[in-house]
Amino acid sequence: MDQKPRFKPAPALITQSARKLDRIPERIGGSSLTSERARGHLVQKLKTLGIVNQRVLNVIGAVPRHLFVDEAFASRAYEDAALPIGHQQTISRPFTVARFAEYALDGRAELDNVLEVGAGCGYQAAVFANIAKRVISIERIEALYDNGFVVLQDIVPECVWKPARRELIMKLGELHGGAMGYSPARPAGLTGK
Repeated sequence: MDQKPRFKPAPALITQSARKLDRIPERIGGSSLTSERARGHLVQKLKTLGIVNQRVLNVIGAVPRHLFVDEAFASRAYEDAALPIGHQQTISRPFTVARFAEYALDGRAELDNVLEVGAGCGYQAAVFANIAKRVISIERIEALYDNGFVVLQDIVPECVWKPARRELIMKLGELHGGAMGYSPARPAGLTGK
């Protein structure tokens, strides 16, 4: 018997006070989480680790990683480290995401389709939404999907690169027989455990 993946409808409009975006303090421990300095340090660290694609570096520096992590780890969001996001999962190291993006671009200006299996909190999808025309991101853990969807809903309109045709689709479910009805996507970023 074929099992069809279950899809969760997009959540209803969320009140301003309930948004994760509003619950994370802008300053923790005297340093601004959204400061150019914190993001700049991360970009410089990635350069020293061998990331050379300037577009990838610009995107990594622009995507607000602190919104994708638990409030308890927000002060560490711009370290080059994997951080727990719950359900025995982690947000990938910025270096890992940057290297995936750099390899995927492989000299091209942008990507057409990207399939991400194991979306987690949505951070990598947010990065790829800035360098690909279409990103399909699939997560099977409902709580991670819910959190990621809310954050992506808030930040995707503010993507760094805004060509006319960009699409980010985040689905709840498992990958059975293709990308849930979408044509094959290349390259695929496989994340998670």
